[in-house]
Parts: sequence; C-alpha cells; structure tokens
Amino acid sequence: MGYVDEAARVARGGLFLFAGGFASTAVLAAASIIIARLLGPSGYGIYSLVLSIPSIFGPLLSLGLSGAVTYYVSSLAARGRGSAAALYARNALLFRAAVGLGAVLTIAAFSGAVARYFLARPELSSLVRVASALMLTSMVLDVCNALFLATLRTDYGALVNLVQAASKLALALSLTLYLGVLGAVVGHVVSYAVATALALYFFFRLYRGLASGGAEDVGFFESLRSMVSYSYPTYVPTLAGFVLSNTLFVYTAHFVNNYDLGNYSAANNIASALALLTSSISSTLFAAFSRAGGQAAAGIFRESVKLSSIVVVPVAVALILFSRDLVSLIYGASYASAPLYLSLAALGTLSVGLGGYALSSLFAGLGMTKELLKSWAVSTAVSLPLTLALVPALGVLGNVLAGLAGGYASTLYLLIRARKVAKVSLGAPRIARIYLASLLAALPPLALFEAGAQNVLALALGIPIYITSYAVALPLLKALDARDVELLIEVFRRAGGLTRPLVFLLKAERRIVMLMS
Repeated sequence: MGYVDEAARVARGGLFLFAGGFASTAVLAAASIIIARLLGPSGYGIYSLVLSIPSIFGPLLSLGLSGAVTYYVSSLAARGRGSAAALYARNALLFRAAVGLGAVLTIAAFSGAVARYFLARPELSSLVRVASALMLTSMVLDVCNALFLATLRTDYGALVNLVQAASKLALALSLTLYLGVLGAVVGHVVSYAVATALALYFFFRLYRGLASGGAEDVGFFESLRSMVSYSYPTYVPTLAGFVLSNTLFVYTAHFVNNYDLGNYSAANNIASALALLTSSISSTLFAAFSRAGGQAAAGIFRESVKLSSIVVVPVAVALILFSRDLVSLIYGASYASAPLYLSLAALGTLSVGLGGYALSSLFAGLGMTKELLKSWAVSTAVSLPLTLALVPALGVLGNVLAGLAGGYASTLYLLIRARKVAKVSLGAPRIARIYLASLLAALPPLALFEAGAQNVLALALGIPIYITSYAVALPLLKALDARDVELLIEVFRRAGGLTRPLVFLLKAERRIVMLMS
C-alpha cells in the first residue's frame, strides 16, 4: 500500500474518531439534560455517583491491555501475520471478559461494602448491584475499540458509541419518568449492553477477516504474557496515578472554593472539543506507527507533527483569543475565571508543534513503552512539588499551572529520547512558521475587539476573519506550499465520506497558494 493510501486510511480513521465522539457526546448531553431535569439535583447526584463505579475500578483491572491489543494486531497484520493478530485480539477479549464478569459478581456480592466505603452512602447498595454490570461491558468494549483502532475501522467504534448514546436517549425519558433513579441507571446499563452486542458483532467480523489469512498457533498464556509485558509500563502510572490523584484531590479541596471549581469545570467543558480532536490524532497515529515499524517512523513523525500543527495550533490560538466571548455566550458573565482556565487548557495543546500528540504514539507504536513510564515519572517529578507549593496560594490556578509544567516537561523528555533512539526531527523552521501564521491571524480579530465587538458579534465576525487570515498567512509565510496542499487534497479525496468538506476547503486554499506564488 502506497504512502497516500495509508495516509488516507489514517486520516479517515482520525476523522471518524473525532466525528463519532463529537456526535455521541452531543446525544449524551441531550440525554443527561433530560435525566437531570427529571431527577432533580439530589437524584441526579445519586445517579452520577453510582455510575462512577466503572471509573473507580475499571482502570485498576484493565492491566493496560487495550493498548497492547492495538499494538500487536497492527504490527502483526502489517507483517502478514493476520491469524496471529486475530488470536491476540481474541485472547485479550476472553481474558478481559472473564475479569469483567468476576468484577460484576464481586461488586454485586459486596454491594453494601462498596456503597458504604466507596460512595459513603450505604442505602445505594441495590443501585450498585445494577450498575456493576457496567464492569463487564466496559471491559469488553475497550478490547473491541482497540481492535477497531488497530485495523483503522474507527467507523465501527463511532457507530457503537452513537448507538449507545441514542439508546440511552431513547430510554431516558420513559424509564426515568416511571422508575426515577433506578430507571436512569437501568437505562444507562441497557444502552451499554446494546452497544456491547453491536461491538462484538463488528469484533468477530474483523476477527474472521484477520484469521482467514492463514493458520498460526499462538497460545493463550503466551499472548497474554506478551501483552502484559508490553503494557505494564503504562499500567504502573495508572495505579500510581489512581492513588496520587485522589490524594491530591483531597489536598486541593482544602484550598479551593466552589466558585473556582465551577469556573474550572465550565472551561473544561468548552475545551473538551479540542481534547477530542487531539486524542483522535494521537490514537490514529498510534495505529499508524504500530503498522509502519521503526524504519518509516521518522518520516511519519515529521509529517504528522507538521500536519497536526496546521490544524491544532490555530484552534488552540482561537480558543485563547475568543475565550472570554465563548464563556460569556455559553455560561454567562458570572463565570469570570473560566476564560483564564480555558486559555491555559488551550496553551497546553500548543505542545503539538513539539510532537506533543505524536511522541507517546511513536514510542507505543515502536513497542518502547518503558519510555512512557519514564516520561510519566518526569511529569510527576515536576508537577507534584509544584502542586503542593502553588495550590495553597493560587488554588485551582496553581493546580492548572503545575499540570501544564508537568505536561511540557514530559513532552520535552520524550522529544529528546525520540531524537536519540528513533532519529526523528520536527522540521522546526516550518513548525515555527505555523505558529507565527496563527499569531498573525489573531491581529484582525484583536482590532475588532478594540472596536468594541463582544460576545455574539465578536464570534460571528471574528472567527471567519481569523480563519481567512490564517488561510492567507500560511502560504504567505511559506508554512504551507503547493505540494502540501495537493498531497492533502489527494489524501482526503481517497479517504472519502466525511472528508469531502475538507477537500472543498483545501481547494480554496490551493487558489490562495497559487495567488501567493
């Protein structure tokens, strides 16, 4: 398969991840609004608390096998060992299903203790028993999504997520209206059961396709041993992070008021769209690096950093530029601190030009997961003392600044290691011009702000002006040339489907490039 065809598959996979995540999030938001209105604040609080069970126990039981499934299936299939890849996926599914079923039975048997000691509400034991089924569905769905990513059939994952969200929305009104909190929890569990059934259908469809490539025997315990060996360096931070994050949460709670927490949550809600974009990029690059192996890694890394920077940097700068107006429009002027927190969240994503969303995927795709463990240690060594020092004085802002410093420290460590072991380069001059183009594009909207435009008017006029200015600045500063545009047009044209609007925009950019040349 040629470079353009493979790039088209990766682009298609990333777009389905983003579009599917965005659509399902929108549907889930509608379902959550209905449930919240029907239950009221107290009932919705109980509902949210009970559904936190998978997030409490799930990471501890996962062993990080999802990443291992993506790595082994991608790399084995790329080397023509499809039957071995299928067995790795099947064995991981059987193991995770067994662990999930064991967790369901254990939590159900000790629901009283879970409700008392983890939720601090012993009266919720019956709801805990119902919600315990989510442990099985979450374990199975993780493996299925890992296989979808490995084969770049993220459209399957997008459809599964959308079906889960739609099922929850369909059940939300009737069950919650007649059964209250119990109905809401049952509806949530049923929606995941429906999604899991669909995911398993797609899983075995892909499994049969991989297994048809020939006969190869991989033992159950042999495959598990390999996957655990791969994933434990990423699982250790999960365990340590579970303890550390809960400890820091208690510590931070002593110095933070409810007003700041509300502003922080509002900012994170707006920034979630950007987080969805960057996670989609990182996930598809993981699959791409796993498929490509070491020889092609440097070239893929350089191109991915450039192209992802062209997309992410202007979005991050725009969030900073329009942070006040976005927060005011969505949440109101009373959320005075949220624009600052939103700007800092966007500032964190500007590490994309340093390889921030490609480096972890690079090392995971090359099987060098111990480097990811070391990068977590670097991040923690920087952020932990800063958190302890800054939170008493600055509250939420101190926590955000500490996390920002830790994130950049981790990125710099991985970049230094990648230059040494994988011989990668960023193409720094081109990346710097992308940042400069984004900053220059911000000047016309700033002039608009000075003229008094605010809120809806600032967004309605400022965003189109910013996008147009950025489209002109890119070729003007030679951050994007005719070859780049033609390559992107061809990649997205072959990707088809969701990429057609991007092809239209790129053709418009091609005209601008031609005028500038």
